[in-house]
Amino acid sequence: ARIRLQMPATEDCLLPKALFSPKEHI
Repeated sequence: ARIRLQMPATEDCLLPKALFSPKEHI
């Protein structure tokens, strides 16, 4: 949602969690 630069909507939920951590982006 935040870092949707070149990543699909599917990875948009997976990557942010890896970058910001699950509790930051849930």
